[in-house]
Amino acid sequence: MVLRFFRYYADSLRAYRLDRAGLRSLQMKRLASLLKGAYEDVPYYHGVLRRIGRTPSEIRNLQDLREIPVLTRRGVTENEPSLVSGKATGVHIRGSSGTSGVFVRVAFDQGFRDLILALQARRLTECGVKPWHRLVSIWAPKKYWKRGLESRFKGRAFTWADELGPARTLAVLSTRVRFMQSAQDDPERDLEELARLRPDFAMGRASHLARMADFLPSGGKRLRIRGIECRHETFTTTAASKIEEAYGGRIYRSHGSNELGTAASECRFQTGMHLNEDWIMFEVLRGGEQVGPGEQGELVATALGNHVMPLIRYATGDTVELADGERCACGSTMLRVKRFLGRKEDWLQGAGGTLVSPLDVAEAVERETGMRDYQIVQLKRGEFEVRVKSPDQEEKRYSSALGECLSRAMGTPVTLSFTARPRDDLWLKNRPVVTAGG
Repeated sequence: MVLRFFRYYADSLRAYRLDRAGLRSLQMKRLASLLKGAYEDVPYYHGVLRRIGRTPSEIRNLQDLREIPVLTRRGVTENEPSLVSGKATGVHIRGSSGTSGVFVRVAFDQGFRDLILALQARRLTECGVKPWHRLVSIWAPKKYWKRGLESRFKGRAFTWADELGPARTLAVLSTRVRFMQSAQDDPERDLEELARLRPDFAMGRASHLARMADFLPSGGKRLRIRGIECRHETFTTTAASKIEEAYGGRIYRSHGSNELGTAASECRFQTGMHLNEDWIMFEVLRGGEQVGPGEQGELVATALGNHVMPLIRYATGDTVELADGERCACGSTMLRVKRFLGRKEDWLQGAGGTLVSPLDVAEAVERETGMRDYQIVQLKRGEFEVRVKSPDQEEKRYSSALGECLSRAMGTPVTLSFTARPRDDLWLKNRPVVTAGG
């Protein structure tokens, strides 16, 4: 495991600065290997390739690959058994958060887990983290990260603790990495623990880091953290500014999923989140066609490292805006995402049927009202439900300003109703603005 991890890590650093031609050549080599295994050992993809009349050797470029139909999240759940390689051994299971309403399980082996860890290490390296820096990773309470995932391969539940155990052990033995498990509903205690650990670099969810920052003394001594990685959830520039001010370090954004691992992350130059194109082939599609720099579309991914349960042309559901196509100052030519705008099904209906991105609405709400720990649900055009911790108090405080803000964003008058938000929701992946049933 250790030697394989370091080999993946060294290879990933070399690939990070390949030119576009070299990167494309590497992708196609890895894609050929993936397709060969999928055709021979994975019933689902054997059937797909037979139906489109292609063999793996006939798929030589991205245009050929697009003949394979896009695989949706629901498609994964409906075809799960036939998506797994018949040669799979020593298999683990990861599950998505389920916040979209579709719980996706993905099988993988130890090699793929080592690859994910290596890409995480590269991500930290490109943010400027050095081996001598103290690193703290903030986890959700045990109730959430020890969620059992049924595994038909091992005949027992496979938990987050099982999956992360070896990585955690190696990291802790280095004496420079610590995993901090959050307390249940006690952000003040978490802040005290973070201060005790004195990290140079911290990783966690923006929503919880902002919650913890409420307990820093006003005008008093701040924590001094060089960098903070906020990962895997939607957060606004308002939230980012609060976190940077509170903890004294720069925020670096990353995005990923349990199905793919880390998909995109910022480097120290912060010109957008680099897509991990050496191990994932990405398409950004609108109406089935690839969009260009500065344009928006849905992110479709082909994971090149998971031969146990291949995800080929997997529709992530994330809508993104691409950054410019120039080489980054860090030297990487990998495509960059300027913004993750929200899940495709969460876009709101505005006046005249126009679509409004969840991120743009959240940015306006937090900038103009100062609200936090909320979820705004569009029930239908012009009608919204606002889920907050204290409905009566927060309706009195925010109702007028929020109504005006949403009316401007939607281009039409709106009505609001305030309801209680379950406490457990605070530990789910933050989705501040959604549509009913999305």
